Amino acid sequence: MVIMLFSTIINLLSPILQKNVLDALDFQSKNYGWDRALKFIIILAIVYLVSTILSYFQQRTSARLSQETVRKIRNDLFSKFVRLPIKFLDTHSHGDLMSRMTNDVENISNTISQSVASLISGVMMIIGSFITMIYYSWLLTLVSLVSVFLTLLVSKVLTKKMRKYFTAQSKILGELNGHTEEMITGYKTVVAYNKEEMVTNEFNNISDRYTKTSILAQIWGGSMGPIMNFIGNFGYVLVTSFGAWLAITKPEFLPTVTIGTILLFIQCSKQFTRPIN
Repeated sequence: MVIMLFSTIINLLSPILQKNVLDALDFQSKNYGWDRALKFIIILAIVYLVSTILSYFQQRTSARLSQETVRKIRNDLFSKFVRLPIKFLDTHSHGDLMSRMTNDVENISNTISQSVASLISGVMMIIGSFITMIYYSWLLTLVSLVSVFLTLLVSKVLTKKMRKYFTAQSKILGELNGHTEEMITGYKTVVAYNKEEMVTNEFNNISDRYTKTSILAQIWGGSMGPIMNFIGNFGYVLVTSFGAWLAITKPEFLPTVTIGTILLFIQCSKQFTRPIN
């Protein structure tokens, strides 16, 4: 969390420095004001370097944390398995129990290394970006929030559909693993009673259900990215169009906006909406 905090601060400095570089340039002067802009460019290069180093340590720490946690869960789970009564193992599919040991534990690992880290850094980035945008222009901040509202509305609808199919997919996968493990273990019994065709049909039915559910889950899951990209790009259009109007017309009753401020808002709105997405 300490690494994430510093990483967030560094990432917020980037658009501010880019704004200063652009505002320092003066195309009416002989050297375009490069002498003033150069110091901001040097600081910006240092910021990018530090950001890369922090990102490396964040990934390394996150990977170590997830694997150590999963190792403990896996050990605890196996210790629980060997202490279970025989009745429990007789009344529960072995393949389903193996699915808990492998697939479910792997999902926990991915959650710790990716989702939890993204959640913590995302909350920090949302707060930091919002404060930065409010500081430079409350009016453009309100315009940026339009895309956030659309994002929350669309994601609420999509996740309701996605959750249903991904939950069903996980359940059918356990059923598929259980059936496979039982048929392979009891193969001699299957052959002895001439049940090859029956167990094959059972397997195919479960496999077909898993395939259909997985396709629907992937379709709904895959639609999230393009829709969110569209909403994000729509937000950029709003910010740049409204910001350009403010910069060109300079209305007296509204705060002044520079070209550098518009660039800052394009960068900050991206940092603000990405973790929400």
